[in-house]
Amino acid sequence: MKITSFEKTNIDAVRSEIDAALKTLEKVGIKASIGTITYCNDEARAKLTCMPLPKTPVVKIFSGTDAEFFQKHIGETILINGKSLTTDSFKPRNRKYPFICGQYKLSRKQVQENLL
Repeated sequence: MKITSFEKTNIDAVRSEIDAALKTLEKVGIKASIGTITYCNDEARAKLTCMPLPKTPVVKIFSGTDAEFFQKHIGETILINGKSLTTDSFKPRNRKYPFICGQYKLSRKQVQENLL
């Protein structure tokens, strides 16, 4: 198919061709993806992002006392303002309120004091 001008249907075809071509880069250890394609009648532009494939799978491992505390108390019920909540997740980069219980963000002290 020869393209003489860029339209929405042509851009979709171009994207699929580019994605297929970028898939071959995985053989040499590079993951490539194309971003949003902007176009007018005469030209099309896109951002290409490339990064090396990781040699081993990336696994998040929490460390530190808060993480150990959370791992012991995940899924436990706490009582806050008369509401019964369960510890859902832990965000180690959030220093003030790393514990998430439903829609509430809590500090380690709040969780310790309100464990049932």
